[in-house]
Amino acid sequence: MRKRIGYLILACLFLLGSLGVRAASLPLLFDQAGLLSTQEAQEVGETLNEVSRKHKCDVVVATADKLDGMSPPEYADWLYENSGYGQEEDLNGVLLLISLDDRDWAISTSGDARAVFNDEAQKYMMTKVQPYLSEGNYAQAFLEYAKISESLLTDAEAGVYYGVSQGQENKEPESKGIPFGWLIGDLGIGVVIAGLLGKSKASKLHGIRRQSSADAYLKAEDVIFAVKEDRYLRTETERRRIERNEDRPEGMATTHMSSGGHSHGGSSGKF
Repeated sequence: MRKRIGYLILACLFLLGSLGVRAASLPLLFDQAGLLSTQEAQEVGETLNEVSRKHKCDVVVATADKLDGMSPPEYADWLYENSGYGQEEDLNGVLLLISLDDRDWAISTSGDARAVFNDEAQKYMMTKVQPYLSEGNYAQAFLEYAKISESLLTDAEAGVYYGVSQGQENKEPESKGIPFGWLIGDLGIGVVIAGLLGKSKASKLHGIRRQSSADAYLKAEDVIFAVKEDRYLRTETERRRIERNEDRPEGMATTHMSSGGHSHGGSSGKF
């Protein structure tokens, strides 16, 4: 009975979508496969509604027994487009599809959500959600999905996108000067050591008679001139400003065109 009602709701959603009408309050939980109890469905649905309303981005969960010959990503895109999901002009939203036929999951993103739920964000999300799916704890999986979605949306509103390096402002290398006190101390130690060495060498010269010519100290065959050449190798450091793209980083999201001609991001896998 629940599945028949689900099919009826789905048919109504498709009719609204085909007419270009967005219902004032679309059901963001579409449990066609009947995975949740009534109480679980209510809790998940309320959570999805709250996150979607707060961030102006539809956060949707859909379950299905079969996909009518489509692949999970194709079905997720098709369901999103034909059900009338998406807020604002860009139809912002994300949909998580769970198919029990071959235990598949698929994510479809649209509008600004393509950047928010970029490739790295989806990987992170599913590392948290997939264990619950594998255990058959679907209610907890969907609540975790809603929780992470809200976190990603909140960060994106502050300009922080998961997996996208925000970079740092270019700063000149910090010059760490030597403390003045250390210089004075090192200079004093150097003077003392030099004085001691000079006194020691002077004492060794008392028994030596000074010669009138430098030739007396040298033998021609023993004279070797060692030439020491000091070369200064010039070091050049090139500083190049890395331009930051102030627009949303859609480059971090892999996108594709659906059969309906709309741009989506997304990913898929097994559980």
